[in-house]
Amino acid sequence: MVIRTEAKPRRIARTAVYIDVGEMISGILLLCFIFFHLFLVFTVVFGRNGEIFNKVAKFLEDYYLFHIALGAIALLILAHAILVVSRIPVRLQDQWTVLQRGTRMSHFDTLLWFFQVGSGFLIFAFAFAHLWHIFTNMPIEAAKSAEGAQKGYLWFYVPFLLLLAIHLSAGFYRICVKWNWIPRKAAIPLSWLIFASYIIIAIYNMTVFLRIPVEGGR
Repeated sequence: MVIRTEAKPRRIARTAVYIDVGEMISGILLLCFIFFHLFLVFTVVFGRNGEIFNKVAKFLEDYYLFHIALGAIALLILAHAILVVSRIPVRLQDQWTVLQRGTRMSHFDTLLWFFQVGSGFLIFAFAFAHLWHIFTNMPIEAAKSAEGAQKGYLWFYVPFLLLLAIHLSAGFYRICVKWNWIPRKAAIPLSWLIFASYIIIAIYNMTVFLRIPVEGGR
């Protein structure tokens, strides 16, 4: 009976470690993909009216790389969300207790985790809406993206990109500190660098889309 009693806590602890590692790996993969996607979109600045952007998109679609990536990223987002949610206390009372303790102690990392969970739910909804919009409006073309930006979709993409930048930089900070990869003092400026880099490139991409002429545009 003693062996069985000790085995259960060990099994729970081992499961918690697996969840932590899975959350870290999926988070890093998503971080890499999001910046890779950002630089793919950055090709819109080259050529006339997104000419290079269109060629890259056509290549990805012709060889079904886009379709494979779309499915893989959707599964990765879902897996990351499930891993994060599995660590949230089930009862609302327990959630409120953890939040109160974090606030009372002004524990930055605990409050940051709560922010990441909240922003993560919003990003999850934004991301799948974005993926569905792309999937139902193929082929991908610079003119289509420009039309969306110029005719009202900024209300969707501005908060989406801002939340994404904050979530990414906060996630990078938490991974570095939690796994002791980088000292806290170094992780903070690096996180700000990730945030600033993403925002600057995303804003520049958006300004290019706003200048591409579209049918019926301004």
